[in-house]
Amino acid sequence: MKILLATNNEVKAKNLKTAFKEFLPEASVLSLKEANMDVDVETQKGTLLANAKQKALIAHNNLQHKSDFDYTLGEDFGFYVQASVRSAGVYTERWSKGVKKDKSQSILELFKIKNSAGKRAEFNCAMVAVNKNHKFYYSSGELKGKIGSKTPKSESFSYDQVVEMPDGRYLSEYSQDERYNISSRRKALKNLVSQFNKNIK
Repeated sequence: MKILLATNNEVKAKNLKTAFKEFLPEASVLSLKEANMDVDVETQKGTLLANAKQKALIAHNNLQHKSDFDYTLGEDFGFYVQASVRSAGVYTERWSKGVKKDKSQSILELFKIKNSAGKRAEFNCAMVAVNKNHKFYYSSGELKGKIGSKTPKSESFSYDQVVEMPDGRYLSEYSQDERYNISSRRKALKNLVSQFNKNIK
């Protein structure tokens, strides 16, 4: 089975390949760069699912031969906070100016609230795959926590630094394996691969 990842982000591609090795080890998974495709798949739709679908479609439609890949996969990721409709969401990389550390501090300033319900935060991942026959497969995953009161002194993706988990640790204090095992991306891909397997049967 051959799968094309509709992304030019090599870090994202690497993470997706790691998950594919767990759930579909026999698959050959390539990024756009590895497939020698110079295609801009970045979109700004209103939802993660719409972005993921658009990415998959752009890459799929730019394939020279549709039969080259069994599936083309688009993915989008968002960070949401209950207290505000303007939390990062589908604009995770664009909603606040500055480097990622600055964005973490912006979140803390915005959400210094007493209402525990308003501190609820979650990472969401949406995936859409299209096969060579133009059939679509949809999946999503989520990881829930809450906005903590301080930024831990550990190196990690910025939002991990402000999300406190049920066990009292910040997500950035989890090991790489721990974060992977509970990640929204892993959950979404696990569900998507189960749909692939049903299609094979």
